[in-house]
Amino acid sequence: VNSNMFSGPLAGPFENTGLISLSVALNAFNTELSVLDGTFPKTLEFLDCHSNEFSGDITAIFPSDTRIAYLNARDNAFASALPDTNFMTKLEELTLSDNAYVGDFPSEFILGSIPYLDLSNNRINGTLPDSSSMMAFTARIFGSKSSPVEIYLQDNKIQGFLPLYLSQLQNLTKLNISSNDMSGDVPEFTSPILSLFDISHNSFTGVVGDWVCEVNDVDLSETYLSCPLPTCCGTTISCSTCIPVGGFGIIQSMYFYVGVGVLLILV
Repeated sequence: VNSNMFSGPLAGPFENTGLISLSVALNAFNTELSVLDGTFPKTLEFLDCHSNEFSGDITAIFPSDTRIAYLNARDNAFASALPDTNFMTKLEELTLSDNAYVGDFPSEFILGSIPYLDLSNNRINGTLPDSSSMMAFTARIFGSKSSPVEIYLQDNKIQGFLPLYLSQLQNLTKLNISSNDMSGDVPEFTSPILSLFDISHNSFTGVVGDWVCEVNDVDLSETYLSCPLPTCCGTTISCSTCIPVGGFGIIQSMYFYVGVGVLLILV
């Protein structure tokens, strides 16, 4: 029933229907989803409800033993804290972008536990979750889920540092955390299949090595990285001017062109 002009609340009944796939995207449904508490069948594996006016807790509609694997709820009216998806053990793709989610990540949330995660363009202002336990960390790195991992967190207000365990995900393929308020050093990411690495428009510092030159799509611009920059800067990747190690107390060369002459100033 997607791509129609349906409006008003989304009404059931949905229980005991054996429903596997449901798409109600691109309508004008405006249900506060908490009123549908647990009413969707556990058999539901695919739900696309993007571009509506849904609000409340998107996870409230699912029973505790849900089999949901694909959930796209971008571009709605969700404006609460991020929902806890830990009980969605079969979730492979979660898209909640273009809403107004605020606050921190749910406790026990592990980045990389959902192979495709898009929380971009919200108002999330907490810090990235760190590995809560070695058991969770080991399960993520060496567990049965080996699907490529994509993480999109750009255009939020996320603070703090890049957690070390994130840099060690061997199945990480794409990471975009641009346009946030993050800071600190950038660890070396060791995934052999990393193809997108965008940390631009943050306050990261320190030195980033040439390991980024092996990544197809990299943006380090609008940061405060220290010299020396990766050797591929300005050729295959975007970078900002680096900050010399030790600050600005060392000799720097600045060239000014005056008419046809060249003036060299050492500061």
